[in-house]
Amino acid sequence: MSLTIIQWNLKGYLNNYSHLLILIKKYSPHIISLQETHIQYTNNIPTPINYKLLTNIATNRFGGVRLLVHKSIQHTVLNITIDIEAIAINIESKLKLNIFSTYISPTKNITNQTLHNTFNIQQTPSLITGDFNGWHHPWGSPTTNKRGKITHRFIDNMHLILLNDKSPTHFSTHNTYTHIDLTLCSPILAPHAKWKILNDLHGSDHFPIITTLFPTTNPQKFYRPFFKLKEANWEQFNALTHQTNKKYPTSHNVNKEAALINRIILYSANLSIPQTSPNTHPYRVPWWNKHLDQLRKEKQLAWKKLNRTITVDNILDYRRKNAIFRYELKKRKKEASSSFTSTIHPTTPSSKIWANIRRFCGLNPAKQIHAITNPVNNETTLASNEIANIFAQHFSDLSGDWNFSEEFRNNKYRNNIHLYTPSPIAQTIEENITYLELSSALQTLKGCAPGLNRISYQMIKNSSHTTKNRITKLFNEIFNSHIPQAYKTSLIIPILKPNTDKTKTSSYRPISLNCCIAKILDKIIAKRLWWLVTYNNLINDKQFGFKKGKSTSDCLLYVDYLITKSKMHTSLVTLDFSRAFDRVGVHSIIQQLQEWKTGPKIIKYIKNFMSNRKITVRVGPHTSSPLPLFNGIPQGSPISVILFLIAFNKLSNIISLHKEIKFNAYADDFFLIINFNKNTNTNFNLDNLFDDIENWCSYSGASLSLSKCQHLHICRKRHCTCKISCNNFQIPSVTSLKILGITLNNKYKWNTHINLLLPKLHNKLNIIKCLSSLKFNCNTHTLLNVAKATIIAKLEYGLFLYGHAPKSILNKIKTPFNSAIRLALGAYRSTPINNLLYESNTPPLEMKRDLQIAKLSQNLILSKNTPIHKFLKPKKANKKKTSTIDRTIKLSLELNLPYKPIKLHKNKPPWTLPNLIDTSLRIHKKEQTSPDQYRKLYEHTKNNLKTHNFIFTDGSKINYTISFAITTETDVLKYGILPPYSSVLTSETIAILEAIELTKNRRGKFIICSDSLSAVDSIQNTNNNSFYPSRIRSLITQHAPKIKIMWIPGHSGIKGNELADQAAKSASSMPLILTPNINTTDIKKHLKADLATKQKEHIINCSPWYQSINTNTSHPCDYLKQSHPNWTRLDQIKIIRLRLGHTNITHQHYLNPNSIPTCPFCQGDISLNHIFNSCPSLLQTKQDIFNNTNPLDLLSKPNPDNIQKLILFLKKTKLYHKI
Repeated sequence: MSLTIIQWNLKGYLNNYSHLLILIKKYSPHIISLQETHIQYTNNIPTPINYKLLTNIATNRFGGVRLLVHKSIQHTVLNITIDIEAIAINIESKLKLNIFSTYISPTKNITNQTLHNTFNIQQTPSLITGDFNGWHHPWGSPTTNKRGKITHRFIDNMHLILLNDKSPTHFSTHNTYTHIDLTLCSPILAPHAKWKILNDLHGSDHFPIITTLFPTTNPQKFYRPFFKLKEANWEQFNALTHQTNKKYPTSHNVNKEAALINRIILYSANLSIPQTSPNTHPYRVPWWNKHLDQLRKEKQLAWKKLNRTITVDNILDYRRKNAIFRYELKKRKKEASSSFTSTIHPTTPSSKIWANIRRFCGLNPAKQIHAITNPVNNETTLASNEIANIFAQHFSDLSGDWNFSEEFRNNKYRNNIHLYTPSPIAQTIEENITYLELSSALQTLKGCAPGLNRISYQMIKNSSHTTKNRITKLFNEIFNSHIPQAYKTSLIIPILKPNTDKTKTSSYRPISLNCCIAKILDKIIAKRLWWLVTYNNLINDKQFGFKKGKSTSDCLLYVDYLITKSKMHTSLVTLDFSRAFDRVGVHSIIQQLQEWKTGPKIIKYIKNFMSNRKITVRVGPHTSSPLPLFNGIPQGSPISVILFLIAFNKLSNIISLHKEIKFNAYADDFFLIINFNKNTNTNFNLDNLFDDIENWCSYSGASLSLSKCQHLHICRKRHCTCKISCNNFQIPSVTSLKILGITLNNKYKWNTHINLLLPKLHNKLNIIKCLSSLKFNCNTHTLLNVAKATIIAKLEYGLFLYGHAPKSILNKIKTPFNSAIRLALGAYRSTPINNLLYESNTPPLEMKRDLQIAKLSQNLILSKNTPIHKFLKPKKANKKKTSTIDRTIKLSLELNLPYKPIKLHKNKPPWTLPNLIDTSLRIHKKEQTSPDQYRKLYEHTKNNLKTHNFIFTDGSKINYTISFAITTETDVLKYGILPPYSSVLTSETIAILEAIELTKNRRGKFIICSDSLSAVDSIQNTNNNSFYPSRIRSLITQHAPKIKIMWIPGHSGIKGNELADQAAKSASSMPLILTPNINTTDIKKHLKADLATKQKEHIINCSPWYQSINTNTSHPCDYLKQSHPNWTRLDQIKIIRLRLGHTNITHQHYLNPNSIPTCPFCQGDISLNHIFNSCPSLLQTKQDIFNNTNPLDLLSKPNPDNIQKLILFLKKTKLYHKI
């Protein structure tokens, strides 16, 4: 049953009684929570029909709380400690729950203990409604007061979830909005709660709030069948695609051939992959399956049989089947819980996580669009087919030529013919598409959402070799002619933007689902374009967006350096381009490509890709008619990103011409940086720059909004009037500015960023509160991963910048950080923080900050083609202002890590990689092949290649020394030693690279033999863009067919391989010059290992009890990864609390000062050591369970057997629920 609760501070029950009746008539609530009733008597009070009035008489004429309960609701009034004005009931709904109504006057002095005494929730799910008169950021208040801090601490301590969505709840006498009415609930209720505020005051100065618990869900309708890829028979599918190819001969018409390939794949899929039912059926929880359904039926049949005839056999049969059902149910719930939480990543939005939580609870998360307002006639439409057509028309109109300037339209349709000869490099990317490129693209493309034709990547991956060859031929036909229209039609799904009107088309963001086969071709062309712009360094070096090896960190490092090294003043100006992707004209991209002398096939393909595109919108079961897209880069395609950078590259070059202005960009986010000297006038005019930008916008179609651009001036002066103007328009100045998720203020201090970060952390903390409830039965290790993917990941972003803020500011974010770990472990609030961090294997924030700064050395290594590399020259240290780059260099030197930029070689195109890597011997498995057989196979290969010289390489690790060697069969050619952070894989790869460098200028042909299959595979994988494999591929392509690489088995008695192995081992003791290693993966692993070592040293900061049970070398959190079907979340919590040393029975006096800690068995002083070692009343039980083993030894080695014994001990002594 759905339960509706209205919460309202009505400022006088009698004054607003008529408005109350209107609300009851409109919303038919089950319970009404009222505050400030202003009634000090109980006689002759009007009560709405069918409602029972429960009242708490006001202590003065300004207070009072009431509950109106519908007579159909069974309820019991609760006796609560009346420290504040409150009333509570317990009701029976889908589960027992308490509902509180409270009013806390602004003049009332309260403490955290006052709230604990009043709302004594214990184990019963509760909903607390009321006017708290407290201000704090998590519920939307702009500032924080003492009452707000107390309330927030109470919410955190009691693990409550705040349902408010930051909407104002009160219109004050000062004509301002405040957020003082709160709705709180237990974590178990959160997935089932919907919170909404009404936009009418109804005669009061507080808005009524409606909270719906257990809302009814409409059955999910699968109007369009989907392929169940997880249940596919891929062997049958592969065979069917091979057979069906013969039925449909190849056509040279690309449209017909594309249709035939679709038919082959879909025909095979229909026979080998099950599909969802198109019929309507009730929505089911994700952990239920057919097997559970069958077990449940068997259990019910056994029960019916038992009811008919009560016999021993029937009783045993029922018990057995009931036990099997319960076991499988628990198992499936645990699997579903792990599966659900594994989808949570640092980039997963909170809204999506909550939607998945509701899905797990059996609630339908689908957000169907029920009504939309037609922007043409302002009429509301309810029919799904009409809504789909309205959206399609809206998205089509946004791209129309009439939205652009006349200059744009003239340039778009002008036939600009540029006669030029494409450069040799440009001609390289116009070669025929190869099967290798198709396979490489399929490896990188992820996702399972198909386009209109229902074909997914997995189907293409698992299709036959013949089908893939046919797709490759089709791609070449398209590349030489035109793209089929079916590949240029996108399926659009409208997604509602947060906090917007659901009935307006402008409130929805289009999500584009393109044809997967077309996206593979786009990926291949995009990869070629990326190689071209990288090889010739064509994209402006200050553009960091979407480039390999570059991230927002590079942008932030650049800005940070310019601000910290500025002598006095720095101004930042952000450029705001509206709908940047959707307003790019195809002619601006073509012009840039022609300037780069790109070949005609690429230009023709891109022109064809961006022309005559169509969209169809799906709403519910209906799709709209196809409508054209006139302009803009189609989103959802792998080629869209590189096309966008090409289009906006001209803008980067325009800004670069203005030498007095520095800038950097991440995609369409452009930041202008202006440094002023001490005596320079701080007013700056951007007329010339913005005139150039406006001219470019008129040509390209981009739209710059000056009113939305922002200016932040950073200096240490108290009052500084810096103005940035453009054509007599002053760009709006702000005191804080958000750049790539980091908020800077005008003093370049981090209090603003941290204050804005706090509410987001508290919102994500609600997810941990909900998942940590016993209902979800989440594994503790899984919960820790969720905490790391939500709260900790949010904290870590930009920590290398704001991590050096004063401790008083950083301590603010330590509270949600520590709370997340505590909730995941199920520990008490009294548990020492250092114990929590060590048990969860989570480094403190300071260590995380230093790790992030050390990792930035990788950014510096790859900064050769960016403006950052200019800042790495040694300069005099500025003690007052230290940039993050300076900190990174200092830490890199301390850790002996490289940081100097490396020279980036111009690598050959990966799709031209010749077949010069031989791994044919891998088909002979080591388990089934003797060394003698391997030697014979090698000799056979050698005899077939008598014209080649054989070179052998090997890598070795002895203690902490990493070395490599290059030999022939008889002589050692070269030794080498690598830095201690290097891996054996890297030493093998570097050995191959050094061997190529040795042989590339010598006469003859060479085969380089390596016994590292991983190293050879990394070279062969064209998607591996690491420095060493990329360089090796480029060199063997450049010197083909002179040099080949061959894998040979190690330790098989092959003469040259044995010599290389001995030489590599002996090199570790030689006084050799260190060979540098810039492998970023090795640096990351080294830093991670170094962090783990430092973290283990922090055991000395933990409590003596915790130190005493952590004497072994393995990390304590390793046992949390273990899983047992019979272990529950509660079992894990009990063991964790015992290990941490803080339990309810031993530390209750920390939470309740009135309690006296005594042993319930012998009445002596209570402690964990007393329970496990000293209590005489428990000696026999300990002997029966543990024999002569010390129970504390079991806690220090928490393997499954030891945990089982400890749980049994707690249950037998009835201490289980007291821990």
